[in-house]
Amino acid sequence: VTMTAVSGTPGFVDPYYVATSRFDENCDLYSFGVTILAVLTGLPGTGDGARTLTDVCSTQRAQDVADQRAVWKEKTASALLRIGFRLGKGL
Repeated sequence: VTMTAVSGTPGFVDPYYVATSRFDENCDLYSFGVTILAVLTGLPGTGDGARTLTDVCSTQRAQDVADQRAVWKEKTASALLRIGFRLGKGL
């Protein structure tokens, strides 16, 4: 599908869609990955202000990036980070 105007929530919109105005199933996967990372980290989809959320998570261990207000089991946090990052980077 080709759109004439790009729309969506900042941070959750697939950069491919922003660049091309072409929407496909990978755009939804990207948004879902960023949503998983936002839930895990407690950060907004836009990241920490200087970096995107996927960039914030790219060099961190799950326990270092996980929201400390949540009680994530290490195995769960690691799985969420791995899945969210993979989807958020566009598979």
